[in-house]
Amino acid sequence: MSGQALSTYGKALAIDNKNPRALALMAQMEYGMAQFFGNGSEKACNLAKQSQAIFAGQDKEALKAAMLPTWGRNMADSMVKKCEK
Repeated sequence: MSGQALSTYGKALAIDNKNPRALALMAQMEYGMAQFFGNGSEKACNLAKQSQAIFAGQDKEALKAAMLPTWGRNMADSMVKKCEK
């Protein structure tokens, strides 16, 4: 199922490459796969940092007013903290 999940995140990013939630979810998936296979987590960490940067630039109140999603920032922050260990 990981291939399908990554494909879905890729589709979401193809529609909107500034989608911080898709980046954060993809970072989680990449991080888990890196841990499982004993590979480096650089790719996952870069995705998490990109997501975090996009979240930092968003105006949460404007998103709420436009009825756009606001969840996911904590997930991105948590992933970046994992990468700093």
